[in-house]
Amino acid sequence: MLTQTKVGRRTRITPELAADRIFDRYKKEERHDARKTDVKEDEALIQLKEAWGKFQWIEDRNFSIMPYPHNYKAMCKLIKNLKYSAEDVEKFSLALCEFEHEEYFGTKAGLFLSALVNKGKDKNYVLHLNHLTKKVYGLGYQNTKHVIVNGDVDSNLGAEMKGGCITLNGNAEIFVGSGIKRGKIIVNGNVTHNLAEYMEGGKIIINGNAGFEIGNFMNGGELHLNGEYEEVKYGSVLGGKIFHKGKLICDHGDCVE
Repeated sequence: MLTQTKVGRRTRITPELAADRIFDRYKKEERHDARKTDVKEDEALIQLKEAWGKFQWIEDRNFSIMPYPHNYKAMCKLIKNLKYSAEDVEKFSLALCEFEHEEYFGTKAGLFLSALVNKGKDKNYVLHLNHLTKKVYGLGYQNTKHVIVNGDVDSNLGAEMKGGCITLNGNAEIFVGSGIKRGKIIVNGNVTHNLAEYMEGGKIIINGNAGFEIGNFMNGGELHLNGEYEEVKYGSVLGGKIFHKGKLICDHGDCVE
């Protein structure tokens, strides 16, 4: 059983249990065998798969808020003349299991899906990831659309987001909403640490639990923590508002508890 301490009206996890606490997940959806995913092959899906195959990964790590932005730009250029719908992107997300054996799969999949969504003509998208054995990284990079994601993701969900809404029905790793400028991120599960780092605007809602170093260098927007959390980085919050279960706990860097 986890040992907790009470600080004011807030439940805080003791440092000794922080490492264990962060991996306490909601019950995951039942994972299906990726090899049994039935995706009807049509011309649009074939073209998306061909575009995936043509892309050559550039290993030149850029230590920005979101690593590998040059790969994202190359992906956008590769798909700019393709004609596809939101339904085609949904089918492609189901077909991703075919490529899990490839090097850089997680990061490539996250950025490729982000490019397809951002450059697509539709406003609403649904992505299925709960059949994958590897987590997708950087999903929703520079997002401007309304996206529903089913399944757990790796880090950098909604990094540098510009608008729209991302709803994640699952858990997420570190750096959710890093550098978000506008729009909304809703996580119906748990997140780990460095939530809302460099957040500039928009809104992030976490309906599960969160880890430590929350709001590091945050300078705008609203963060809503509806579960328990381990640490808000009060000394590094430069702006914006942070709420815990509806109560304002940090206003433009000042703790108001």
